[in-house]
Amino acid sequence: MRFKPEEIIEIRKKEGLSQQELADEIGVSQRLVSYWERGEREPKKEHKALLAEYIFDKRKKERKTQAQPKQVIPDIPVEKKLEQLLLVLARYPNPTLHAQAANLFLQIGKPDEALNHILKTLKARPDSPPYLKIQARGLLMKGEFKKAVPILEQLYFLRPYDSNIIARLAQAYHGAGETAKAKELLVSAILIDLERGYKNRFLASLLCDIHPVR
Repeated sequence: MRFKPEEIIEIRKKEGLSQQELADEIGVSQRLVSYWERGEREPKKEHKALLAEYIFDKRKKERKTQAQPKQVIPDIPVEKKLEQLLLVLARYPNPTLHAQAANLFLQIGKPDEALNHILKTLKARPDSPPYLKIQARGLLMKGEFKKAVPILEQLYFLRPYDSNIIARLAQAYHGAGETAKAKELLVSAILIDLERGYKNRFLASLLCDIHPVR
């Protein structure tokens, strides 16, 4: 991934930013941005990733800039967001953008494409809980429960009170034929929440789905 000086100038001018404003957005000095634009220095890897993310994030925010008081602005369809993101990824691939693409593919029900992107992210950040959660969601969506179980068990060890992880792990256990484990996990999670004075209806409904009341 390489940014040419004229590309950095184009990004900055398109957004109407000064060199100092772009530097503030990325977290570098104005002098360094000036070096980039003159071709005297090449942005470091982490700065290239920020530039690429900045392009996409700014595109996502464009729809909000002309809002009128009390006017409801329709959200950009997921497919359109994905189209824009894939265009950026084609030129500036980086782990964070691959993870965003994976999330969008899951939203439109395409787990194979989601897993393809999140695996690229996990190559760079193999122990990141948010990215592991995306991988597990993709596997659950495909019905590959046994593959999802060890990933979710790892996440559960790290975050034993995360109801979202508990629910997905229970689903994975149930799908993998370990229904007793799924019920035990859900019951313990519900009891923990009750001790905190919180009634988790989602966990309770999931428990009923796994063990229907006769």
